[in-house]
Amino acid sequence: MSFTQSYKEYILEQLELVGLECTSKNMFGGVCIFYNNKAIALISGDELYFKVDDKTINDYIEFESKAFSPFKTYKMKYYTVPENIIEDKEELRMLVNKVLEILK
Repeated sequence: MSFTQSYKEYILEQLELVGLECTSKNMFGGVCIFYNNKAIALISGDELYFKVDDKTINDYIEFESKAFSPFKTYKMKYYTVPENIIEDKEELRMLVNKVLEILK
């Protein structure tokens, strides 16, 4: 896992544009993004991964997203967010809202 500082800043700015004030912590060579002290996303290899659950995973499968897999045999419930969605404020807001529903 690795990331560039500029990508991290870009993602935090995009999340702020859709009304999400997040904090982040560099961890294990990547970044964990928190909202209200709860993990909602990861950055690894300059890719954004959002937290998913059984209700939201199909959205990411439709996007042909891939699961975060720090080990070859273990997949976490975080999936990549396509770049075109990161750049589209409305689409990003819809995905963010679904992530926030998971936290409730």
